[in-house]
Amino acid sequence: MFRIGLFSIILCTTASLGGIVAGMILGQPMLTLLSAFAVILFMWVGFMLKAIQQRSRGHD
Repeated sequence: MFRIGLFSIILCTTASLGGIVAGMILGQPMLTLLSAFAVILFMWVGFMLKAIQQRSRGHD
C-alpha cells in the first residue's frame, strides 16, 4: 500500500515540476505558481507517508 502511495506521490511531484517548466516556457506565472505549491504539497504528503511507514515498521 505504501509503495503504491509513494509511487503516485513521486509521479505527481514530477508532473508538477513539469508544470513549473511549462509555465516558465509559456510565460504563464499562475501555472508556475500553482505548480510550485503543488510540488510543496506533494513532497509534504510524501514525507508524511514515509514517516507513517517507518512508524508502522518500528512497532512490528
